[in-house]
Amino acid sequence: MAEIVRAGIGSVDAGQEEATRSIGMLKMTSLVSVISLLLVCCCWYLFMTSVMTVIQGRIERHYSRGRQGAGQSRGGQQ
Repeated sequence: MAEIVRAGIGSVDAGQEEATRSIGMLKMTSLVSVISLLLVCCCWYLFMTSVMTVIQGRIERHYSRGRQGAGQSRGGQQ
């Protein structure tokens, strides 16, 4: 979870803060209204991607039960 938050913080571009300053927003206002929303969006995306990866792995494991690799026969006999 910490890695997801770190990646979300790193994904907010420094140009976003410059853009809020150029339209006259104070630093605290820009952090609360713009940068925090971008951070939440990025973290949400990364978190949901991680959750979906885990779910996909479990689904693949569930449906691959009982299958054997190509060229292998049951019981070691050919």
